[in-house]
Amino acid sequence: MVPASGTGTITSVNGKANAGSATWKVSVDGSAFAGAARNKVIGVGDTIALRYS
Repeated sequence: MVPASGTGTITSVNGKANAGSATWKVSVDGSAFAGAARNKVIGVGDTIALRYS
């Protein structure tokens, strides 16, 4: 995952980097997909969905 530390937006997962308008997005407990950030708080029992689009 890039960046490896800090609070920035995730730009690469398992070697698949953001490209143009396609970026990594996350949804927690059915919320709307939004930019995936390293400082996103995930609680115990939360459902997480990650997508690249």
